[in-house]
Amino acid sequence: MTVAAWSPVPDTRRELAELLLAYVRARRWFRGKSRTIRSARIADVIPLNQPGLNAVPSALVLLEVSYNRGEPEPYAVPLTQVNDRALATLETTLPHAIIARRLGLVDGLATGHAADALMAIMRQRQTKPGEQGQLRGEPAALLDAIAAPALVVEVPQVEQTNSTLSFGGKVLLKIYRQPAAGPNPEVEMGQFLTSHARAGLAPRVLGALTYVAGDGANSSLAIAHEFLSNDGDAWSLALREVRGTLDRAGDEAPPETADDQMVGRFAGLAATLGRRTGELHLALADSKDDPDFAPMPLGGDDRAALAARVGRSLQETLALLATTSTTAAVDPDPAVAAAVKRLSSPGGRDKIAALLAGFRDQPLDVVKMRTHGDLHLGQVLSRGDDFAFIDFEGEPARALSQRRARASPLRDVMGMVRSFDYAPASVLRQTARGDSPRRHAWGRLWTRHVTQRYIRAYLDTVAGAPFIPGRPADLALMLSFYELEKVVYEVGYEANNRPDWLAIPMAGLLRIAGLQAEAEADQ
Repeated sequence: MTVAAWSPVPDTRRELAELLLAYVRARRWFRGKSRTIRSARIADVIPLNQPGLNAVPSALVLLEVSYNRGEPEPYAVPLTQVNDRALATLETTLPHAIIARRLGLVDGLATGHAADALMAIMRQRQTKPGEQGQLRGEPAALLDAIAAPALVVEVPQVEQTNSTLSFGGKVLLKIYRQPAAGPNPEVEMGQFLTSHARAGLAPRVLGALTYVAGDGANSSLAIAHEFLSNDGDAWSLALREVRGTLDRAGDEAPPETADDQMVGRFAGLAATLGRRTGELHLALADSKDDPDFAPMPLGGDDRAALAARVGRSLQETLALLATTSTTAAVDPDPAVAAAVKRLSSPGGRDKIAALLAGFRDQPLDVVKMRTHGDLHLGQVLSRGDDFAFIDFEGEPARALSQRRARASPLRDVMGMVRSFDYAPASVLRQTARGDSPRRHAWGRLWTRHVTQRYIRAYLDTVAGAPFIPGRPADLALMLSFYELEKVVYEVGYEANNRPDWLAIPMAGLLRIAGLQAEAEADQ
C-alpha cells in the first residue's frame, strides 16, 4: 500500500510531510510547541474508504515529528480530498481545517467523511492495512443497541484540544491526535467503569480503534462512548453560582462561617459531587481480579518518592519565580513577588518541609489504585442536580506510564477542591468590583463552605474503604499533602502558560505554609 494508492497527493512523501507538519504545528492539540523541530516524516498511511459509504478519498496518515532533543512524537491526521465547491465552503466555515488548497487536502474530521469511515471500521470490526501497520476496529456490544449505523456526523465549528465529533447526538467519537504505544487510560478506565459502575456515573464505552504498528505495538487511536445529556460542565455551573453568591452579598461584610443559604444552590450540589466522587472511587477499588486495576499498598518507598518529587518541584519553581521577578521585562505581580519571598523564608520552608516529612515518614495503612488522574470541575458534566465524570486520560503533559500509575484517590479529591478555590478567583478577575477586599473574603467563604460539604459527603460515602486511613490525623496529613502536590503543579503550569493567574495558586501555597493571614494583613 503506498501514499498514492488512495488518491492524488503531493509528488513526494517529503512534500506531504512538510504540508502536514505546517498544519499540525499550528493546531491546539500539537504538544511540541516549546521544542525545536528537527524533521518530520510519513510513518504510515492507511486508506479509509468504505465501498458504498463515500466516494470522497480519505486516509489516516501518521506523521512522526522529531526534535533536537527527546523522543519523536507521532500525530494522527485523517485526510480527505475535496472538490473546489467543498473547499470554498470550508474556507468560510472551518478555514483551520484546510491543509493544502491547491490539492484540496483537508483534515478529514472537518468534513465528516473520515469520521464516517472510522466509525464504520469500528462498528464492523474491520482491520484496515496500511504501509507499515494496521487499524483495527473494536466495537462493544452496546454500540448497535444505542446507535443505528446511519447516524449523521456533527462537526464542531471550533478547533478543539481533543478532536471529538458527535453522531446523531447519541455517540461521541474522540480521536487521539498523539497516539502513544500502550493502553490509553481513557479507554481502559471507560471499559472498566462500563462494567463496574452504575449507569450514568460516567459515559459507557461503545468501542475503540487501535493502531497496530509493524512491530506489534498497540496504540489507542480513538474511543466512542455514549452521549450523556447535560447542562454543560460543572466549572461553568460553579462560576454562575459564585456570581450569584457575590451579587447577593453586595458590599456586606462576610460572616466568619457560612451556611447553605448564604452560599446558595452549589452547597448541596457540592455534597452530591462528593458522593459521586466516592462512588467513582469505590467502583475503581472493586477490582481485585484485574491485574491492571487491583489496589496495592501505598508503601513507604512510594511516599518517599512522591515527597521528594513535590519538594524538588517546589524548590525549582520558587527559584525560577524569584529570578523572573527581578529580570522580567514587565512589572511582576507584587503579590506573587511577596509570596515567593515569604515562602522562601525559614518559616515558609519549615512548614512545608514538615508536611513533606510527615507524609514520607508517617506509617499509613492505605492502598493506591487507579484513579481519574486529572479530576476538576471541567472534567464533570452537570446533569440537573446530578453529575457524571468524563475525560479519564489523566494529566496530558505526563507520560502514558505515569497516567496509568496507581495513586491515592485523595489526589483526585484535592484536585476537585482546588477547582473550588479557582472558581471565585476566576469570577473576581472578570468583574470591575473584583478588587474589593470584602468580595474576596466572600469568595474565600464560598470556597471553604463548598469544600467542607464536598469532603464531608465524600468521606461519608467511602467510610471504611481501604484507601482512607483510619486515624483522623493521618487523613488530615494525606489531604494536606495532596493539596500541596496539586498547588505546586498549578504554580508551574501558570508560570509557563498564564503568568497573570499565578496569584491564585500562590495564595494556596501561603495558606498551606501557614502564611496566608500574614499576607492578607499586608494587603
